[in-house]
Amino acid sequence: MLSLKISTIKCCSLFINIRADWRNLPKVSLVTVWKFFHNDDRFNAPEIRSSKTFKSGREEYGDTAIGYVCLRRERQNCIVKAAVCPEHKVRDKPYIVSITINEEEEQVLNLTCYDCPAANGGCKHAVAILMWLHRRSSEPSPTEVKCYSRKSVLSAAVTSVKYKTAQEINGYETPLDESKLDNSNFLSKIVKHAEEKQLDSQLSRHCFKLKEREVLALSLHQLLIDFMSTGKSSADDFIAFASSRMDDRLCKEAEMRTRDQSDNVLWYKLRYGRITASKLYEAAHCKTGDGSFVRTVIGAAKVFDTQ
Repeated sequence: MLSLKISTIKCCSLFINIRADWRNLPKVSLVTVWKFFHNDDRFNAPEIRSSKTFKSGREEYGDTAIGYVCLRRERQNCIVKAAVCPEHKVRDKPYIVSITINEEEEQVLNLTCYDCPAANGGCKHAVAILMWLHRRSSEPSPTEVKCYSRKSVLSAAVTSVKYKTAQEINGYETPLDESKLDNSNFLSKIVKHAEEKQLDSQLSRHCFKLKEREVLALSLHQLLIDFMSTGKSSADDFIAFASSRMDDRLCKEAEMRTRDQSDNVLWYKLRYGRITASKLYEAAHCKTGDGSFVRTVIGAAKVFDTQ
């Protein structure tokens, strides 16, 4: 209670200590808000208007960030001061915002944020207090006195507790359901579902054939992997194996899916390790038996000695 009084006095420095509640707040209508934004050049810049202003005045921020509201009246003017908690650094010192309203003409005379570096260009904390007053003016009269001179909800969100255990968050121990412990068929269910949906993943590629990847069976990389599983090792056996895999249907599908050539990832995979038509001219004019062209064809790469 003592800390609340001290914070209120700091916020209301040079003020007659009048705590704000629903009975003494000035009325801020929608027309008043519109006139203020229309006439104040700070909030008409391209960087602040439209979506940025809307985010600053949103209810979920203003209603939790504003606290220690106090006011005083000088003839027809009402001066309201409040502490606005920073949205992203709730541990930091709150910004003090002051707004002066002419209650007879329902006009905002002055709106200032004293601590924000962006105050001269129209900061979000000024917009937050203005829209907060507008929402309070639109609320129906409560059945009890609601005081607004208190610590903001947002600033109280961070405590000295660095972490909480799962048991502390839960609050009670959940009974263990032993019927759910049997997961012996969990993998088979996942694989079956993935096969029905034809989901492409590392697990899918090892467990079943994907229709989208059938064309990749024509790549030399995949042909060599499949050939090694047969137990054979001669070049003639590999040529016979590759010929059996390269049927007309897959070849036509590969041609259709790689027509955009260099813009297609599949095109690079299928031509890897193959002597394509673009290499025939170089092969016809090659006169070196162990030059760069030969190394390119067989896929050799130079190893650099870094020692």
